[in-house]
Amino acid sequence: MRFEDEQLIPKLDGLGDRGRWPASLYTDEHNKIQELLLKVENSLLALNTNQPSGKSLRRDIITFIEMEKLFKGVCEHHQEREETGLLTELDRQTDEKWRTDIIKPFFNEWNNCMKRTLVVVDEIDWL
Repeated sequence: MRFEDEQLIPKLDGLGDRGRWPASLYTDEHNKIQELLLKVENSLLALNTNQPSGKSLRRDIITFIEMEKLFKGVCEHHQEREETGLLTELDRQTDEKWRTDIIKPFFNEWNNCMKRTLVVVDEIDWL
């Protein structure tokens, strides 16, 4: 999302024809996604601290399923808007050089994030 917020959305905002939705829609949705992730994180931490059982645990599991459903819906709608709006307009109104110039640093950052993630995953004792 940071790449989109810093590179793609400002470019869209600067175009003459922004397409179907204003650039602010994408950043607003990014904020909503971040809020939902923080809510899930805080709920998981509370669950870990409280260590519920029985009915309480079942209630918490149902709550997490509902949170996941909401999160999935927001993400799916957001992805659809990006594909039919943001990315379509950028492809239509920018040249190949601009797209190539911005994608190289993105892939470098992506690869670095994946390396850090793999280090964390490799350290998990799965048994």
